[in-house]
Amino acid sequence: MLIVSVCPYCSRGRVRTTEDAIGTSAKCPACGAGFTVIPTDEPAVAASGSLGSVSSKKLPAVVADERPIRPPVPPPAPTPEPPAAETLPEVSIEPAAKPEEADDSHDITDPARLPGLIAVAVALAGVVAWLIPDFGRLVWVCVAMAAVAVAGWAHLTADRQRLFARIGLGAAGGSLLLCLLLPWALGEGWWPERGYNAEEAVAVGEKGEQTDGRKPIDATRAVWFKDGVRVAVVSVARGPVDVTTPAPKGKKPTVKKSGEVLQVVIEVSNEGSPMAVLFAGWTDAAPPVFRTADDTEMTRRKFDGSVPGEPPARPQSLGVGGVGRQTLYFDTPPAGVGGGGLLSLPPTAFGGSGEPVRFMVPYSGFNRTEFKPGGGR
Repeated sequence: MLIVSVCPYCSRGRVRTTEDAIGTSAKCPACGAGFTVIPTDEPAVAASGSLGSVSSKKLPAVVADERPIRPPVPPPAPTPEPPAAETLPEVSIEPAAKPEEADDSHDITDPARLPGLIAVAVALAGVVAWLIPDFGRLVWVCVAMAAVAVAGWAHLTADRQRLFARIGLGAAGGSLLLCLLLPWALGEGWWPERGYNAEEAVAVGEKGEQTDGRKPIDATRAVWFKDGVRVAVVSVARGPVDVTTPAPKGKKPTVKKSGEVLQVVIEVSNEGSPMAVLFAGWTDAAPPVFRTADDTEMTRRKFDGSVPGEPPARPQSLGVGGVGRQTLYFDTPPAGVGGGGLLSLPPTAFGGSGEPVRFMVPYSGFNRTEFKPGGGR
């Protein structure tokens, strides 16, 4: 039976032969490439019988195809044979050595860092502690000693890295030395005898010492001072007072003696206030209050007539160096009661504001008219 084999390279050449030639080599009549004869599905052209039977050992007849010529397809490149395996020398594989532990001593967090920094912060806080009113310097030395203790502990517990411990120890020690060796460097003293603060009331003693004027002041030892205004109790007396009663026109006024009363003379002076001090005195609009030790209010005495030391009829303007006085009258304390009472004076009587001026006033008489703070009597 006749078959047709198509050239696989150009798909144009046809070879017509018998079945005995399957598997033999043939030459393409179109491109000249050699290929293996394999039957195709095309109907056998040789069915017409123009070719007789051909033995598989003979070359098959070839028939040129009438299709248009296609460019020849190059035969596939031969697959290179893999190189012969080379015999590799035997290599002995030894077990990997256990890696040595890395020296991570430099990566360990410095245990003294945090305490050292805390010591520095505490030392700096101690330097500012002197601003605390009253016992600021004592607070400073206590805080500085605490900082030294923290820094010393950090230095002792540090393994190798002591940088931060030494920084903290230096800051704490410097703060402590400054506090102990130069207590005057930042102004405040050890005890609550503070310097004058223009925004606070102070009590000025006979030798010029200054204490907190917001607390009750011993009238026999100190005066009140604020914003250039000085208030002082200059005398205390017990006895009758002359009361002058006005008379009709053309007649003389009458003078009568009152019963025994407690007389307290208050002096207000301008000791440097740039503004004039308007002294209106303590009246019903700004009444003084005198209380005993058991908090009993002593009655303020009023008279039907004029008495010495009454408040001015109109506010008195006190320039620098100006002085105004007023005598306050109260009932005498019960017989046998000693000591003194608390006298509260509203500052509105001399144009001030804030807390009242408070004096501890003795019931027994005293006089210090010549008293001048810092200069004695």
